[in-house]
Amino acid sequence: MAIGEGSIKGSKGLLCLKPKELIVCMSKIEFSKQEKEIIVGKIQSYFTENLDQDIGQFDAEFLLDFFSQEAGAYYYNRGLYDAQAILENKLDTISEAIYEIEKPTQFLK
Repeated sequence: MAIGEGSIKGSKGLLCLKPKELIVCMSKIEFSKQEKEIIVGKIQSYFTENLDQDIGQFDAEFLLDFFSQEAGAYYYNRGLYDAQAILENKLDTISEAIYEIEKPTQFLK
């Protein structure tokens, strides 16, 4: 992932963005050894079953690392957008519930 203007490279593999001086850091996408073994196995199976090609463990790991670096942030961001939409929906529900129990007064908002 290229670091653009307004970004700083943090320590420990963090990418920190400074939109309007709010520093936001995204952890580097890393999988545990067990997760990586499972994903590499899936990549190898996909190549065998769908492309009629055998791919070794090293090549499958290299491909996984490539996609993690190049496409991982897109999946990460999509997850954030989905989480944000769920949170906004829940906050709307809470706001409606608060409005429903509000007592009438002469004060107008």
